[in-house]
Amino acid sequence: TAPNALIKGFEIKKGNANGSSTNGYGGGTYYGNFEECIIDSNYATQYGGGAYYSNLKNCSILHNNCSNYGGGAYYGNAYNCLFNHNTASYMGGGKYYGTANNSTFRQNQAQYGGAAAGGNIYYSDFTANGAKYGGAIYDLNCYYSTISNNSASNYGGGSYYGYTYSCLISKNSANYGGGKYYGTAINCTFSNNYATTNGGGTCYGNYYNSILW
Repeated sequence: TAPNALIKGFEIKKGNANGSSTNGYGGGTYYGNFEECIIDSNYATQYGGGAYYSNLKNCSILHNNCSNYGGGAYYGNAYNCLFNHNTASYMGGGKYYGTANNSTFRQNQAQYGGAAAGGNIYYSDFTANGAKYGGAIYDLNCYYSTISNNSASNYGGGSYYGYTYSCLISKNSANYGGGKYYGTAINCTFSNNYATTNGGGTCYGNYYNSILW
């Protein structure tokens, strides 16, 4: 797709970028702008099972898979999108880097950052995502969002590293740091998070003007 092209109202399904190097980028989309599209069941060996460096608006990104980074999307911007049931074998099950605004991340999986890893996220919702490190988010900046009912088998059920600002972080679970592991939280509320070993609400990190209960 040309970088400035606009594609609207299409279903992009069962694409397969299974080559090496750039031939393994973007199973569903490769650059371009997409509105009101369904990006479903695509695969990439390298980056971006569903979308690679694409801008997404009012899209559903579903059941995509990547063997490396960004099961649903790799870089690019997402606005008012649904990321559901995407997987990455390594990092960023739903999205890897770029930005997301007013989006929903549900039931995505990765080793690091079940829903998202890296980048900036605003006014979004994370529910029932899972990873080894950072069940919902891993090493990113997250603002005005809700992070609930996510799980990590090791560290950071809700969040691992990164910066969270004015977020509600509740009912997440992990071995260490049920709500958040390391990183910084400002003006956040942590409630009913659970850890099997240490730090039900938080474990390590810096916390300012936040509530833990």
